[in-house]
Amino acid sequence: MCVYVCMYVCMYVCMYVNMCVCMYGCLRINLPSRHYFILSKEHLIRYHGIQCGFCTPGMVMTMYTLLRNNPKPSQEYIERALDGVICRCTGYRPILEGFEDLCSKGEDCCRSVGNRTCLQDDKTTDSSDDMNECTQEFIFPPELLNNTTYHSESVIFTAGQSQWMRPTSLQQLTDWKKDYPMAKLVAGYNDIGLENIERSSSYKTMICLSHVPELNQLSITEEGLTIGAAVSFSKVIDAVRSATIQDEKKRIFDELASTIGGLGGVHTLNTSTFGGHIVTASVNSDLIPLLMVSGCKVNMICPDGVVSSIEFEKFIKVQSVEPLTTTGNVILSIQIPLSCKNTYIQSYRTNTPHRRKTTDSVLSAGMYVKLDPVSKTIQEMKLCFGGMTEIVMLENETIERRGRRWDVSLYRDSIKEFDQYCKETKPPNAEYKLSMMESFFFKFYNMVCKEADIQNGLPNIGQLMIPKRKATSYQTWQDHVQGTVGKPLHHASAKQQSTGEAVFIDDIPPRRDELFLTLVISTRAHAKIVSIDTSRALALEGVVCFVGADDVPDMGECISPMDDEIFATTEVTCVGQIIGGIVATRREISRKASQLVQVNYEDMKQIITIEDAIDEGSFFVPKIELKYGNTEEGLAESEGITNGEVRIGGQEHFYMETQQCIVIPNDGAGTFEILSSTQDPSFVQFMVASRLGIPSHKVIVKATRIGGGFGGKESRCLIPSLACAVAAYRTKRPVRCVLERQDDMRMTGGRHPVLAKYKVGFSLDGRIKALDVDMYMNGGNTNDYSVAVIATAVTNLYHCYDIPALHIQGHACKTNLPSNTAFRGFGTPQAYLVMETIMSKIAVQTGVAVHEVRLKNFMVEDGNKPIDHNVEPNKLRICWETCKQKSDFENRSRRVAEFNSSTRWTKRGLGIIPTRFPIGLALKKLNQASALVNVYLDGSVSVIHGGIEMGQGLHTKITQIASTVLDIPMERVFITNTTTQVVPNQPPTHASVSTDYNGMAVKIACEKIKKRLQPFVDENPMGSWKEWVTTAHENLVSLSATGHYGVEQISYDPVTGKGPATLYCTHGAACSEVEIDCLTGEHQVLRTDIVMDVGRSINPALDIGQIEGAFLQGYGLFVTEELRWSENGELLNCGPGMYNVPRVKHIPREFNVHLLPNSDNPKAVFSSRGIGEPPLFLSSSVFFAIKEAIQAARLEIGLKYTICEGFIHLEGEFVIHYM
Repeated sequence: MCVYVCMYVCMYVCMYVNMCVCMYGCLRINLPSRHYFILSKEHLIRYHGIQCGFCTPGMVMTMYTLLRNNPKPSQEYIERALDGVICRCTGYRPILEGFEDLCSKGEDCCRSVGNRTCLQDDKTTDSSDDMNECTQEFIFPPELLNNTTYHSESVIFTAGQSQWMRPTSLQQLTDWKKDYPMAKLVAGYNDIGLENIERSSSYKTMICLSHVPELNQLSITEEGLTIGAAVSFSKVIDAVRSATIQDEKKRIFDELASTIGGLGGVHTLNTSTFGGHIVTASVNSDLIPLLMVSGCKVNMICPDGVVSSIEFEKFIKVQSVEPLTTTGNVILSIQIPLSCKNTYIQSYRTNTPHRRKTTDSVLSAGMYVKLDPVSKTIQEMKLCFGGMTEIVMLENETIERRGRRWDVSLYRDSIKEFDQYCKETKPPNAEYKLSMMESFFFKFYNMVCKEADIQNGLPNIGQLMIPKRKATSYQTWQDHVQGTVGKPLHHASAKQQSTGEAVFIDDIPPRRDELFLTLVISTRAHAKIVSIDTSRALALEGVVCFVGADDVPDMGECISPMDDEIFATTEVTCVGQIIGGIVATRREISRKASQLVQVNYEDMKQIITIEDAIDEGSFFVPKIELKYGNTEEGLAESEGITNGEVRIGGQEHFYMETQQCIVIPNDGAGTFEILSSTQDPSFVQFMVASRLGIPSHKVIVKATRIGGGFGGKESRCLIPSLACAVAAYRTKRPVRCVLERQDDMRMTGGRHPVLAKYKVGFSLDGRIKALDVDMYMNGGNTNDYSVAVIATAVTNLYHCYDIPALHIQGHACKTNLPSNTAFRGFGTPQAYLVMETIMSKIAVQTGVAVHEVRLKNFMVEDGNKPIDHNVEPNKLRICWETCKQKSDFENRSRRVAEFNSSTRWTKRGLGIIPTRFPIGLALKKLNQASALVNVYLDGSVSVIHGGIEMGQGLHTKITQIASTVLDIPMERVFITNTTTQVVPNQPPTHASVSTDYNGMAVKIACEKIKKRLQPFVDENPMGSWKEWVTTAHENLVSLSATGHYGVEQISYDPVTGKGPATLYCTHGAACSEVEIDCLTGEHQVLRTDIVMDVGRSINPALDIGQIEGAFLQGYGLFVTEELRWSENGELLNCGPGMYNVPRVKHIPREFNVHLLPNSDNPKAVFSSRGIGEPPLFLSSSVFFAIKEAIQAARLEIGLKYTICEGFIHLEGEFVIHYM
C-alpha cells in the first residue's frame, strides 16, 4: 500500500515538474531542495492565500516547480504558471502576491513597494515547522528505484484485456502498430484522460511514445525547426524562445511561442505534445491556422517503415477525411521553415466566454504575407481561419492578391471577400464570426503597415491592443485588537492545507469492505421510464448490485420535503435526475458498469426556459408579492416613464470538492455514521433517518471541512447522501459516493436564471416615483429553495434606494432543468442587478450621470421602508463617499473621457456601485446556534459548534473568540469536528451569519466557564490558567459548558409586512475601471477599489479574503460564466474546459480593499458584521463599466444607446460574443 501511494504521489508530482524524466516505469525524479517547497507554502500561508484549501497543494506544487526551474521568476511567469490552477475562494490576489515575494531582490522586489519588507529576510517561524532543515534534500524512496537499464528496454504491461506498450525504437513502434492497427498512440495522455473521465472510454491497447528517440527530438537549423511528434509544447516554447537566430527569421518562432502559450496552462503544456494536437485536425484549434500559413510539412512513417513528407495543408484535409488511425501511419515530426525577410506572420484568437486558457476558440486565424521590399506589393499571401464549419484557407488567387500593393483598397476587398464567404457557407454564429474575421484582418493590416513603414490610408485609430499590465494591490483596515480578536491571523488549518495533509471526504482511506456507488442519471428532460435493463452492468465482475426506487425501505418515504425523489420512480423530470446507482467493489468498476445500464424512455412535453413556463403557467407556489404605496398613482404623476426587460443567466457553484459522502452502517446497533461534504449536517441526519424509517439519534453526521460550498451543499448534498444511505442499508456495508465534476454540474443545479419585466416612473432630475416589477426565476424541476430565493429577491429588490411606491411580484418557474438551489447571495445579486439596470436607464433618459441618479435615490433615515431590513443609511453614504475618495472617482472619470476621445478601437469605462446585504433570516428558527466548550486538566480547550468550515475561516474566528473570552493563547484552543451527536438541531452554515451566531454561542459557553473559574482566580490572582482549572476541578466545579444563542430581534410577519426582517445590514461600495478591445470584445479590469463596512473585524485578513473571493465569483456571474443548455435541457458546457471560472489573469490589475474605520455593530459578536455574501454584488461595477465603454464606442460612430436599449438584454453576462 505504501509503495502504491508513494508511486501515485510521485507520478502526480511528475505532472507538475518539468525536469521529471518520465511518468511511466522507473520514476527518476530530480526533486530539489526542500527550501523552495517550504518557501512556497510559507508565503502562501503568510499572505492568507488559503481558504477552503482544496486547491492549495496544487498551488504550492506549481510554485515549487516554477522556482526549481526559475529561481527568480517575474510576475508574468508566476501568473503564467498559476493560470492552469483554479481557485474558487480567494480571488487569487493573496496567492499571486505571496508568490511574488519569492522574486529576486531587485527593483521589482516586494520590499520596494511602500514600507513592506521582503519575506525572504523573515526568519521567524513556528516551532512546529522544520524550517531549520530547509536545505535537506528530498529523498526518493529507494524501493521505487529500478535498474539503470530500465529506460532502454521496451515494456509491456497487461491488466485483464488491456495492454500498455512502450517501444524504445521507431522500428519497434511500426512493428507493434502493424500488429495492433487499432492501438491508441499516447504521449501526454491529456485527451484520453478526459475521455476516460467524461465518457468512461477505454482502449484495449495503448502504445506510449515517450521512449522513441526519433519522436522526441527537437532541432533548429538554417532550414527551420523540426519538432518530433512526442515533444511537449513546453519544450517547443523553451526552444524557440532561446533560439539564437536573426530577428527577421525568428518571426514564426515568436508567434509560435505566443500561440502555443495560449493553448493551456503550464501543467497542460508540460504534457501535451505537438503531434497529439495536430492529429486531431480540430476546426477550433488555435495552432492549426498558424501552421497552415507557415508553409510547414508533416513527416510520417507508414507501417512498412517508409517515411514520407506531406504539406501541412494537405495533411489536414486528408486527416479530416481519412484519419491516421485507419491508415496505420504515424506522425514522425513537423518541419516549420524559418521566416524570410519582408515576411509578416501573425495568429489571432478569440474564445467564448472571456477566458483565454483551455477553451476552444470561437474563431482563430493565421495570417501571412510576403511583400516586395521596394514596391510593397504582395509576393505571397495566405489567410486561414479556424472555428468555421471547416478550416478555411484563403490564398493569393482568391481576389488576385499577388502583385497588388498593400494598401487600403486591398483591405477593403478582403473584407468584401469575407462577407461573401460567410453568406455562401453560413457558418454557426455567422454575424459574429464575420465580425471577428474583419477585426483580425484589420489588426493584421495595421501591424504590417506599421512594421513595413506603409501608410495605412485610414484615419488615426490610436491604440489597437490592450497592453499587459502588472498586478498591484493594497489593503487597509483599522487596528482594534482585543485579545486575539482583531488580529489578521492566518487560517487555522493553513499548514495542513498547504502540505496536502488536510483531510477531505475522499481522502479518507477506504475500509476493507467498502463499496463504491456510481449514480445512473437520466438523459431526458421529461419522460416516462418504460424499462430499466441492468443485466449487462450486473454481469460485470465486481458489481454487487443496482439500487433504485424499489430499494427505499417501505417504512421510509421516497419524497423529501423539497419534493425530490431519491430515485426516479415512474418518470424523470430533468436531465441528470437519479434513476438508480451501481454498487461495486471498486470505483472504476462502478463507473464502467453505470454506463451499461439501459433505460428506455417515452418522451413527454418539456418546459426548459422561463418563457416556456410562463406560456404553460408552470410555477411553484406561492407567488411572492410586495406592495408599498400607490404604484398606479406614482406612475401617473411621474414626469418620465420607461420600461424594459432584464435577463440574468445562471451560475454553477463550481466548488473545488464535488458532492461526496461515505455512509457506514453498524449492524449491531442499527446506526449509520455519515461523513458528508455538507453545509447542513442536521438536515442530512433528518432526511436519512426519515427515509430509512429510523430515529434521528441512530444517524450520526460528521463534517470536518468541505472544499467550498457557496450554498450548493446546503440541500443538494442530499443527492449522494440519500442514495448512499439506501445502498448501505441494503448491502450492510460502507458505501462511498463521489461525483465527477461533469456529473456534479449536470445534477446539482446552481444560481437561478432571472427574467424581470419592469416599469418605472421618475422625475426629470432622476428621482424614482414608482416602480412595478414582474420577476421570474427558473427554479428547475423541484422546489428546493426556489420560493425562498424569489422571496428574498422580491423583498430586497429596491436595494439601497428610497422608493415611495412599488409593486414587485415574484414567480418561481417549474421547468425541466435540474433544480436550482441556494447560491451565495440567495437571490439578491439578481434582484440588485435588476434595480441597478433601472437606475442606469433612468440616467440615460434624464441625462443625469448615473452615479448622481444613484446618490439622489439613496435611502434616508426616516424614508420609505417597504421591508424593515435595519438598513443604516448613514453607513451606506459613508461607504459611497469613501469609495469615491479612495478611487479618485472624479479625476478618473475625466481621464477616462480623455482616453476615449484619443483612441477608436479601445475604450474605457468607469462604474461605481453601492450595496447593502441583509444579515439574519426572516424564518425565526434559523436564527440560533449552539456550542459545547470543554476545558481539560492540562489547560487545553476543545470547542464544538454547529458551523461548517468551508474556507470562510469560521473555525479560525471561533478560536479567536474563545481565546479572547477565556484569556488564553490560541494554541490551547482546538475546534473539534462538527457532529450531530454533540451539537444537534443546528441550522445550516449559510447567510453570512455563522460567525455571528456560532461565535456568540461559543462566547456564552466560555463566559459560563470563566464565571465558574473567577472565585479561584480571585483566591490566587498570580496563578496560571492551568492552576485555576485544576483547583476548580478539585472543588467539583464543572469544566464543561454549553452555549445557546437565539436572535429575538427578528419578528417579521409576512402577512402584515410588519417587524424587522433581518438583524442588520452590511454595507459597501466599489468602483471599477475597464478597458475593452472593440475589435474582439476582450477586456481587462484595470482597477477596482472596494470599501466595506465590516464593523470591528474579528480577523481583517480573513474578511479581506472573503471580500476579494466574493468579488471574483460575482465577476464570473456577471462577466465570464455562462451556462449553455440545449433545447432538450442538457447542459452543454460541463467541466473546467468549457465552463469559464475566473482565473488568476482576470483579477483587476490594481485591486484595493478598504475596511471602513470607526464602525461599530452592537448587534453581533465583538461588534463585527457578516461578510461572506455582501461583497459579491460589488463586482457588477465591472459589468456597468463595460457597458459604459461599449456605449462610448457606439456614440463615437453615431450610434445612440441602442445596444439592447443601452442595457442588459444579454443572457446575463458580458461574454465576448455578446460584446
